Amino acid sequence: MKGLRIIEDNRGRNTVLFELNIISSGQTSQKKGEIAEAMKMLDGSGFHYLLTPSGACIEGDWEEVMTLIAQCHDHRREPSSHVITKVKVENDRDGRNRLTLNVQSVAADGKLEYAPLVL
Repeated sequence: MKGLRIIEDNRGRNTVLFELNIISSGQTSQKKGEIAEAMKMLDGSGFHYLLTPSGACIEGDWEEVMTLIAQCHDHRREPSSHVITKVKVENDRDGRNRLTLNVQSVAADGKLEYAPLVL
């Protein structure tokens, strides 16, 4: 696992970068709609996040984001017979806003153009 990254949010508290992936299976025919509902939960949370092709990256307070992750897991569990939730955690004492800075850093090292996403 990478080193953990600690970030201070606007309230001066340490924040963490999470990568979340929820996989469900079973008797459900509306997976896109179920995923969209979970994304509405994330969107309404107030956390900075980035949707990825296979999940989401979320930046925020450990306990608050873990509560949100549990809610998203439970929401996906309702219509599914089997759910797997994978969470990766990254924190670092010397930074904040790692959600975009990590990507910018890699782009700069590779001399790639970086177009920030509008959140």
